Amino acid sequence: MKYRLISFKDFTRPGGGNIRIIGILNELIKAGKTVEVHGFHEDIPGLLPEAQVHLLPTRLQQLNKRKFQLALAFLPAGLTKMLFGWVLQTFSTYFSEKNVTNSTFVFPEHLDNSLGYFLNKHRLIHGYINDIHGIAPIEFMAKKEYSFLRNLIFFFKRYAAVRLDNKVFQHAKGFLFPSPGVQKYFTSKYKLDDKIQLLVPEAANQILLEQEVDEALQEEVRSQCGLLEADTVILFAGAFKPTGGVLDLLHAFVQLKQSGAPTSKLVLIGKGSDWQAAQDIVREAGLQDAVRFLGMVPYEKLYTYQSLADIIVCPDKFSAYSDLLPHIKYYDALASGKIVINGRFTCLEAMNAGERFSLEFIPSDVASLSATLKRAVEQKTALMDKYSTNREKVKQAYTYTQSVQSMLSEFS
Repeated sequence: MKYRLISFKDFTRPGGGNIRIIGILNELIKAGKTVEVHGFHEDIPGLLPEAQVHLLPTRLQQLNKRKFQLALAFLPAGLTKMLFGWVLQTFSTYFSEKNVTNSTFVFPEHLDNSLGYFLNKHRLIHGYINDIHGIAPIEFMAKKEYSFLRNLIFFFKRYAAVRLDNKVFQHAKGFLFPSPGVQKYFTSKYKLDDKIQLLVPEAANQILLEQEVDEALQEEVRSQCGLLEADTVILFAGAFKPTGGVLDLLHAFVQLKQSGAPTSKLVLIGKGSDWQAAQDIVREAGLQDAVRFLGMVPYEKLYTYQSLADIIVCPDKFSAYSDLLPHIKYYDALASGKIVINGRFTCLEAMNAGERFSLEFIPSDVASLSATLKRAVEQKTALMDKYSTNREKVKQAYTYTQSVQSMLSEFS
């Protein structure tokens, strides 16, 4: 069987969705399967060269994603065909050229899932399987604004997302779920008994597990950040977004410094909407010498940055989404073999029972996060020894090699 994927994603940008999809595709290739990727990027970082990459017509990049999804959510099929007939015509020509008309495709993101529904509805593809990486209605609920207008906009977006999901899920051939919690959420909302349902858990990417420390880069970053041998280095790598908890981490770090941790330093990797607010917290606390902002770094070099840290923090705030699905950055952190701190979420209760893999704090509770940071700093030597085998444990049980087994069995 050929695994065919269509995506409008920018695969050149680091992010959890890209890490997941590339991890899955690489493991399918290693299992001897043929993988086709139809997208806008010929060179996809981290994707094995055996993948057959096909470039979609550049005209499709003109598609207004918001208008397209809004139309699909509220308008009948006939009217959407009139509005976006050019998309159908472009794909019809493309599919004929590639000899893939009436194939079944995997679509990995919310926009892509909508595209799968649209193409299937108008009989350009035989079927579509959605990889579920997020829950749009929950994500909109997690966004909070102070103005009435902004809250009204978020309410409308959530309503539109629910309407669109109803259509997409009704017509899909099957789904790849990233956790039992996410699967339970969707099966409680939609009738999926007649659909293919595969559990393909989030995991550590082999790209990270196979990385070695780049000693030249390590020394460059050490010098850039002013890190000393006696320092306790705390690392965050992720998106600067409200649900990501980076501002909570900064407030907790301020409390840690105030309680007496003079040699602790915080290194932050990533960017996002909370970037300026994060810098403001550091400036107001007068901790410019103790906090370093590195911006975005290549995922292919993440292990080198992790090697400089003693403690890696996943400070995600509480949300219904985080409670259902472990974040990919959690597995990335575990793969470092360093002390890891993460929120106490339901989805990790079994895996991290008794803090087997990581220390825990109460999500969205700055005092709890600060106390856990202090514990990690004060007990650093003992905890480093306890968690030193995490990297090997992750390699053995929490990689996409294990995750794709359900796909290999279903489509053997």
